[in-house]
Amino acid sequence: MKKIIIVRHGETDWNNLNKIMGWHNRPLNSTGRQQARYLAYYLKEEYRIDAIYSSDLQRARETADIIHALAYPAISKPVFSENLREQNQGKLEGLESSEIRSQYDLANMSFEEAFIKTPPEGESIKDFNERIINYFNELLSSTTSQGILIVTHGGVCTQILGHVKGWDPVKSILEIQQSNCCFNEIQYNPLTGKMRILRENETVWGVFREKVVQR
Repeated sequence: MKKIIIVRHGETDWNNLNKIMGWHNRPLNSTGRQQARYLAYYLKEEYRIDAIYSSDLQRARETADIIHALAYPAISKPVFSENLREQNQGKLEGLESSEIRSQYDLANMSFEEAFIKTPPEGESIKDFNERIINYFNELLSSTTSQGILIVTHGGVCTQILGHVKGWDPVKSILEIQQSNCCFNEIQYNPLTGKMRILRENETVWGVFREKVVQR
Protein backbone atom coordinates (compact mmCIF):
# COMPACT_ATOMS: atom_id res chain seq x y z
CA MET A 1 0.00 0.00 0.00
CA LYS A 2 1.17 3.49 -0.82
CA LYS A 3 0.42 6.53 1.32
CA ILE A 4 -0.22 9.83 -0.43
CA ILE A 5 -0.31 12.96 1.70
CA ILE A 6 -1.78 15.99 -0.03
CA VAL A 7 -1.19 19.40 1.55
CA ARG A 8 -2.70 22.76 0.74
CA HIS A 9 -0.22 25.64 1.02
CA GLY A 10 -0.07 27.90 4.06
CA GLU A 11 -1.83 31.24 4.41
CA THR A 12 -1.13 34.26 2.21
CA ASP A 13 -2.26 37.86 2.60
CA TRP A 14 -4.62 37.40 -0.33
CA ASN A 15 -6.32 34.52 1.48
CA ASN A 16 -7.18 36.96 4.26
CA LEU A 17 -8.46 39.51 1.74
CA ASN A 18 -10.55 36.90 -0.12
CA LYS A 19 -8.81 37.71 -3.37
CA ILE A 20 -8.64 35.25 -6.24
CA MET A 21 -5.04 34.02 -6.65
CA GLY A 22 -5.04 31.38 -9.36
CA TRP A 23 -1.61 31.48 -10.98
CA HIS A 24 -0.67 34.78 -9.30
CA ASN A 25 2.61 34.24 -7.49
CA ARG A 26 1.91 35.34 -3.91
CA PRO A 27 4.25 34.39 -1.02
CA LEU A 28 3.23 32.98 2.34
CA ASN A 29 2.66 35.50 5.10
CA SER A 30 4.12 35.04 8.59
CA THR A 31 1.14 32.96 9.69
CA GLY A 32 1.47 30.75 6.62
CA ARG A 33 5.14 30.09 7.30
CA GLN A 34 4.36 29.18 10.90
CA GLN A 35 1.55 26.88 9.76
CA ALA A 36 4.01 25.09 7.47
CA ARG A 37 6.50 24.66 10.32
CA TYR A 38 3.89 23.18 12.65
CA LEU A 39 2.69 20.81 9.94
CA ALA A 40 6.28 19.75 9.24
CA TYR A 41 6.77 18.78 12.88
CA TYR A 42 3.57 16.73 12.80
CA LEU A 43 4.28 14.97 9.51
CA LYS A 44 7.77 14.05 10.69
CA GLU A 45 6.27 12.17 13.63
CA GLU A 46 3.41 10.52 11.72
CA TYR A 47 4.53 9.66 8.19
CA ARG A 48 7.44 8.21 6.32
CA ILE A 49 7.83 10.19 3.11
CA ASP A 50 10.15 9.18 0.27
CA ALA A 51 9.36 11.86 -2.31
CA ILE A 52 7.89 15.36 -2.36
CA TYR A 53 6.10 16.93 -5.33
CA SER A 54 4.88 20.50 -5.37
CA SER A 55 3.29 23.21 -7.44
CA ASP A 56 5.90 25.65 -8.70
CA LEU A 57 3.96 28.71 -7.49
CA GLN A 58 5.66 30.53 -4.63
CA ARG A 59 3.14 29.85 -1.86
CA ALA A 60 3.33 26.11 -2.50
CA ARG A 61 7.11 26.12 -3.04
CA GLU A 62 7.66 27.83 0.31
CA THR A 63 5.39 25.35 2.09
CA ALA A 64 7.14 22.38 0.46
CA ASP A 65 10.61 23.74 1.20
CA ILE A 66 9.77 24.29 4.88
CA ILE A 67 8.36 20.77 5.24
CA HIS A 68 11.34 19.26 3.44
CA ALA A 69 13.87 21.14 5.57
CA LEU A 70 12.23 20.42 8.93
CA ALA A 71 10.70 16.98 8.42
CA TYR A 72 12.50 15.15 5.60
CA PRO A 73 15.94 16.71 4.99
CA ALA A 74 17.50 13.34 4.10
CA ILE A 75 15.38 12.78 0.97
CA SER A 76 15.71 14.53 -2.38
CA LYS A 77 14.53 18.12 -2.70
CA PRO A 78 10.93 18.68 -3.82
CA VAL A 79 10.10 18.25 -7.50
CA PHE A 80 8.26 21.37 -8.67
CA SER A 81 5.73 21.18 -11.48
CA GLU A 82 3.37 23.65 -13.14
CA ASN A 83 0.95 20.72 -13.54
CA LEU A 84 0.14 21.07 -9.82
CA ARG A 85 -0.79 24.75 -10.12
CA GLU A 86 -4.16 26.10 -9.06
CA GLN A 87 -6.83 26.71 -11.71
CA ASN A 88 -5.78 29.58 -13.98
CA GLN A 89 -8.30 32.32 -13.16
CA GLY A 90 -7.21 34.66 -15.94
CA LYS A 91 -8.49 38.22 -15.54
CA LEU A 92 -10.19 37.36 -12.25
CA GLU A 93 -6.88 37.08 -10.40
CA GLY A 94 -6.40 39.79 -7.82
CA LEU A 95 -10.12 40.59 -7.61
CA GLU A 96 -12.52 40.08 -4.71
CA SER A 97 -15.81 38.26 -5.27
CA SER A 98 -17.82 41.51 -5.14
CA GLU A 99 -15.60 43.04 -7.81
CA ILE A 100 -15.96 39.98 -10.02
CA ARG A 101 -19.76 40.13 -9.92
CA SER A 102 -19.86 43.83 -10.78
CA GLN A 103 -17.20 43.76 -13.52
CA TYR A 104 -18.34 40.61 -15.31
CA ASP A 105 -22.13 40.93 -15.08
CA LEU A 106 -22.70 37.91 -12.86
CA ALA A 107 -25.36 39.52 -10.70
CA ASN A 108 -28.21 37.44 -12.14
CA MET A 109 -26.36 34.13 -11.85
CA SER A 110 -26.48 31.76 -8.91
CA PHE A 111 -23.29 31.23 -6.94
CA GLU A 112 -22.80 27.85 -8.61
CA GLU A 113 -23.34 29.24 -12.11
CA ALA A 114 -20.91 32.09 -11.53
CA PHE A 115 -18.36 29.79 -9.94
CA ILE A 116 -18.19 27.28 -12.78
CA LYS A 117 -18.15 29.89 -15.55
CA THR A 118 -14.79 29.80 -17.36
CA PRO A 119 -12.79 32.88 -16.25
CA PRO A 120 -11.94 35.40 -18.99
CA GLU A 121 -8.56 34.31 -20.44
CA GLY A 122 -8.50 31.54 -17.82
CA GLU A 123 -8.90 27.78 -17.55
CA SER A 124 -12.20 25.90 -17.55
CA ILE A 125 -12.93 23.53 -14.69
CA LYS A 126 -12.98 20.67 -17.21
CA ASP A 127 -9.48 21.50 -18.48
CA PHE A 128 -8.27 22.11 -14.93
CA ASN A 129 -9.57 18.73 -13.76
CA GLU A 130 -8.02 16.88 -16.69
CA ARG A 131 -4.64 18.52 -16.07
CA ILE A 132 -4.63 17.56 -12.40
CA ILE A 133 -5.97 14.01 -12.69
CA ASN A 134 -3.72 13.13 -15.65
CA TYR A 135 -0.66 14.29 -13.71
CA PHE A 136 -1.80 12.54 -10.52
CA ASN A 137 -2.37 9.22 -12.31
CA GLU A 138 0.95 9.51 -14.13
CA LEU A 139 2.69 10.17 -10.82
CA LEU A 140 1.15 7.10 -9.20
CA SER A 141 2.13 4.84 -12.08
CA SER A 142 5.68 6.14 -12.49
CA THR A 143 7.00 6.44 -8.93
CA THR A 144 8.24 3.58 -6.77
CA SER A 145 7.94 5.67 -3.61
CA GLN A 146 5.73 4.23 -0.87
CA GLY A 147 5.20 7.57 0.85
CA ILE A 148 4.40 10.52 -1.40
CA LEU A 149 3.84 14.11 -0.29
CA ILE A 150 2.09 16.52 -2.67
CA VAL A 151 2.04 20.23 -1.80
CA THR A 152 -0.42 22.20 -3.86
CA HIS A 153 -3.53 24.41 -3.79
CA GLY A 154 -7.09 24.18 -2.51
CA GLY A 155 -8.65 23.67 -5.92
CA VAL A 156 -6.16 20.96 -6.81
CA CYS A 157 -6.87 19.14 -3.55
CA THR A 158 -10.60 19.17 -4.29
CA GLN A 159 -10.08 17.61 -7.71
CA ILE A 160 -7.88 14.79 -6.42
CA LEU A 161 -10.18 14.04 -3.48
CA GLY A 162 -13.23 14.23 -5.73
CA HIS A 163 -11.56 11.83 -8.14
CA VAL A 164 -11.12 9.31 -5.33
CA LYS A 165 -14.74 9.82 -4.21
CA GLY A 166 -16.03 9.39 -7.76
CA TRP A 167 -17.47 12.92 -7.86
CA ASP A 168 -17.62 15.21 -10.88
CA PRO A 169 -15.26 18.23 -10.95
CA VAL A 170 -17.92 20.84 -10.17
CA LYS A 171 -19.37 18.96 -7.19
CA SER A 172 -15.83 18.45 -5.90
CA ILE A 173 -14.81 22.09 -6.06
CA LEU A 174 -18.09 23.31 -4.54
CA GLU A 175 -18.46 20.80 -1.70
CA ILE A 176 -14.96 19.79 -0.59
CA GLN A 177 -13.44 22.17 1.96
CA GLN A 178 -9.68 22.71 2.26
CA SER A 179 -8.19 24.97 4.93
CA ASN A 180 -4.80 26.65 4.66
CA CYS A 181 -2.05 24.13 5.41
CA CYS A 182 -4.48 21.25 5.87
CA PHE A 183 -3.46 17.74 4.91
CA ASN A 184 -5.28 14.76 3.43
CA GLU A 185 -4.25 11.11 3.49
CA ILE A 186 -5.01 8.69 0.65
CA GLN A 187 -4.26 4.97 0.69
CA TYR A 188 -3.46 3.51 -2.73
CA ASN A 189 -3.20 -0.16 -3.71
CA PRO A 190 -1.03 -0.42 -6.87
CA LEU A 191 -2.19 -4.00 -7.50
CA THR A 192 -5.89 -3.18 -7.71
CA GLY A 193 -5.70 0.54 -8.49
CA LYS A 194 -8.12 1.22 -5.65
CA MET A 195 -7.81 4.33 -3.49
CA ARG A 196 -9.54 5.45 -0.33
CA ILE A 197 -9.40 8.59 1.75
CA LEU A 198 -8.28 8.02 5.33
CA ARG A 199 -8.04 11.65 6.49
CA GLU A 200 -9.45 14.82 4.96
CA ASN A 201 -8.95 18.55 5.60
CA GLU A 202 -7.09 18.03 8.87
CA THR A 203 -5.09 20.86 10.41
CA VAL A 204 -2.56 20.68 13.22
CA TRP A 205 -1.12 24.16 13.45
CA GLY A 206 -3.71 25.42 15.94
CA VAL A 207 -2.90 22.57 18.33
CA PHE A 208 0.84 23.19 18.09
CA ARG A 209 0.32 26.92 18.56
CA GLU A 210 -1.59 26.29 21.78
CA LYS A 211 1.23 24.08 23.05
CA VAL A 212 3.79 26.78 22.31
CA VAL A 213 1.71 29.45 24.06
CA GLN A 214 1.38 27.25 27.16
CA ARG A 215 5.14 26.85 27.54
